[in-house]
Amino acid sequence: MESNTSGVYKAYTKNIILWGRIFMLLGLMASLLPGIYLAVVYQIVPPWDKVLQGMALMVPFLLGGWFVEPIAFFPVLGISGTYLSWLTGNIANIRIPVSIMAQETGEVQESTPEGDILSTLGIGISVLVTLVILAVGAFMGTSVISMLPEIIQKALSYLLPATFGAIFAGFTMRAPALGLIAFVMAVVTIVLGLPSWLRMLIVVFGSIIIAFTMQSHKSKKQASASASK
Repeated sequence: MESNTSGVYKAYTKNIILWGRIFMLLGLMASLLPGIYLAVVYQIVPPWDKVLQGMALMVPFLLGGWFVEPIAFFPVLGISGTYLSWLTGNIANIRIPVSIMAQETGEVQESTPEGDILSTLGIGISVLVTLVILAVGAFMGTSVISMLPEIIQKALSYLLPATFGAIFAGFTMRAPALGLIAFVMAVVTIVLGLPSWLRMLIVVFGSIIIAFTMQSHKSKKQASASASK
């Protein structure tokens, strides 16, 4: 039964990778269509020196995320969830929390077939909900927010940090020592005044290396304890 389930999951992921690549390429082309349309129909083309200046400003800012985010988010999102999240966006502030809650509610572990399926279901539903909220917000959002008290409007700016704090707290409860080390690393990089992309690289990859070292040490201790018995 287990081997049959494994075979079904392998076939499922094979199709997901195929269609995920296709839709990612289609999404990439679709994102370029407005610029192509303006260039072809209205001959509106920015000077190349301005394009290069813009790239020089944005690439250093985004470079860390290009390498770190896929590596850091993949174990939580799973294969299909990764494709779906990168295609729809809002990864850190919506897709990651939804994926974590879906897997915790289903009492499954990340990076497992069961976790992958539940993560995909949660992310898919979040995409539909986001579309509805965006549609409503496009017509009513500004007027509704302007009616809220000023203190609530200011509080809305803390939603994303609060979300990340809740995620960090949840993972720290599983591995308190690793969570404390990651927290100290983050504080040190901030105190040193390092740029945000470098802070991300140091904290994420540093945490991965330390977690791997701690797990290897734990496995060796368990192996030696079993051998002594």
